[in-house]
Amino acid sequence: MCFDGSPRENAMVILKAMVGGSRKRESGDAIKMMTHLRCDEINEGIECLEKMHMVRTMPSCNKFRYNFLNVIWNQKAAGTIMSTLER
Repeated sequence: MCFDGSPRENAMVILKAMVGGSRKRESGDAIKMMTHLRCDEINEGIECLEKMHMVRTMPSCNKFRYNFLNVIWNQKAAGTIMSTLER
C-alpha cells in the first residue's frame, strides 16, 4: 500500500496499530510511538476515525500536542481492519 499522508491514510495507520496492539485505549504519545506519525497527523487521523464512527475520544484539558486525552476503538474498527487484512 502506498502511504500518501492524507488524513484517511493516517487514520488507517493509526487504526491498524491500535487494533493490532490489542489495547482498546491509547494515548496520543502511545499512538505516536506505534506509528511514527507527527502530532498533527495523529490529530487529523483521529478526527477522521471519529467521523467514521470507529473511535471515541476522551477530551483533554491540555491540547498542547493532541486534541484528546485517550482514544478508544470499537468493534466497527476491528471489523474494518480484519476485512482489510483478509484481502
